[in-house]
Amino acid sequence: MKQQRLFSILILFAFTLIFATGCTSNQEQTTERTQAVNIEENASDTTLSTDGDWDDDDQSHINNQNSTSANMLSEQEVRNIVEKHTADLKGKDFIIKPDTEDGIQIYEVEGTTSTHEYEFEIHASTGKILSYKKELLHTNTQKNQSKNTLSEQEVRNIVEKNTNALKGKNLEIERDSDDGLKIYEVEGKTSTHKYEFEINAYTGEIISYEEKLRD
Repeated sequence: MKQQRLFSILILFAFTLIFATGCTSNQEQTTERTQAVNIEENASDTTLSTDGDWDDDDQSHINNQNSTSANMLSEQEVRNIVEKHTADLKGKDFIIKPDTEDGIQIYEVEGTTSTHEYEFEIHASTGKILSYKKELLHTNTQKNQSKNTLSEQEVRNIVEKNTNALKGKNLEIERDSDDGLKIYEVEGKTSTHKYEFEINAYTGEIISYEEKLRD
């Protein structure tokens, strides 16, 4: 009887042990599965977060490009600046080209009338005219050796009449020749601009005129 009861207790203990082991195994498997799922979710979240960062960077880059483009004047705005500065070019065909000079974005503009050729360099964002040049297409090269050349005072008067900002300023006036034609080369400066002229020494005609912003 005692042996039978002992045998029953051993069998019950064995079943209890097997059941407990099975539960522990199931718990471990469940825990492993839960951890695996969490790892996958975290990895997915990290990927999404990373992609989000990339998207933000890409969008920022695109926005910067758009901002740069948006800050640049349109060709029509450049045309308006040129026509306001030089009425002779109103309605004329222009060559407008974007360019970079010393790291600054500019527009190079060329225009022509029946008598003159014009060149501009315009700041692409502010519209400020950085340089301006006006040159005769057909210079009167007829030489009249019997006629006296203009005096330096007469040349000064021509320069001051053309450019009021140079009135009373010091001018460098030099005699020279261009393709056999006697000319005066004149340079003058203000606090903001530098000016250069080529003037027909006989007629006083301004062959070329250039103004630039001083550095």
